[in-house]
Amino acid sequence: METKERILLAAREVFGQKGFYETKMDDIAKEAGIAKGTLYLYFKSKEELYECLIKTGLNYIQEKVSEIVNSSKSFLDKLQDLIFFIVDVLN
Repeated sequence: METKERILLAAREVFGQKGFYETKMDDIAKEAGIAKGTLYLYFKSKEELYECLIKTGLNYIQEKVSEIVNSSKSFLDKLQDLIFFIVDVLN
């Protein structure tokens, strides 16, 4: 797994546990198993890292919804797939 991927996974975990304001870059670096300086090579600030997480998440959702909608399944099957996907994302 690439370092940036490890950082994003760690950030998602730490932000999820502590929230934005309580999360420190040190916490994310520790969770990712990297030095804090390495973290700053990839992201200039906590805000930039959080924004990247949000964009990554939104891109994933957009791609998945598009994949479901453009499938050759029936309308009801697509609807069911969308509902399952939304429930899964929210959990």
